[in-house]
Amino acid sequence: VLGISEDGLKNLVKHLGLGLDRYNLFFDPDMMDRLKDTIDQLVTATESEEISGLRAHEFSRLEKAGFINSITAVSRGQTRGRRYVASEVERLVAKVLPSAKAKTMSGQLPLHGYARRIGSRPSDVVIAVLEGRLQPVRADPLYQGFASLCFDVDVAPAGHEIAIKRRSDDMTFAEIAAQTGLQMQTISCLAKQGQLKLVPISKTKSMVRRRSFEAFDGKYANAQLYRSHLN
Repeated sequence: VLGISEDGLKNLVKHLGLGLDRYNLFFDPDMMDRLKDTIDQLVTATESEEISGLRAHEFSRLEKAGFINSITAVSRGQTRGRRYVASEVERLVAKVLPSAKAKTMSGQLPLHGYARRIGSRPSDVVIAVLEGRLQPVRADPLYQGFASLCFDVDVAPAGHEIAIKRRSDDMTFAEIAAQTGLQMQTISCLAKQGQLKLVPISKTKSMVRRRSFEAFDGKYANAQLYRSHLN
């Protein structure tokens, strides 16, 4: 009747908390209606992107953090895998959407731009919002779901130990490579040797203090000549 496997039915019963013995299931008409309605709302991780505004692999991180649960073995088509209940995804998004809806203003960035600015993942920013460690200032109607959340660029999630602003005296490895012709690996070696001073801006990314690069470049006249010194 429902078009799903027995295991899928048991998983669905458990997900909905119907309180039935999973080995002795009996469904009254109201329960059947609820099951059918839930099955009709099932979406794949990819389909959930239209609701959440997050890529499937990012949305799955919200599940790992315990904010939503998927259901397995309930697929009715050829596409297998876990499913989410669309209304549950919508409620999770609505939980954090600000009442103020307006286009992003100066000094603010929508979710994905803000995540890039602070060197984080969009899902980690959403988790910070769900945990109450960060407050969005508005919802941009040009975007969908969590992607519509806008944040002040100068505000970082509580406990998020990173530098928000990129100072004008910081340089990326790519900028140094373009200016000197050195390989990225060579620049990394210079940093490890202490020739270039690193400034961490996230847990996985660092930039080079411009003053340290200029001191190094001035000392060797041309940074490319330092390759032979490294070898």
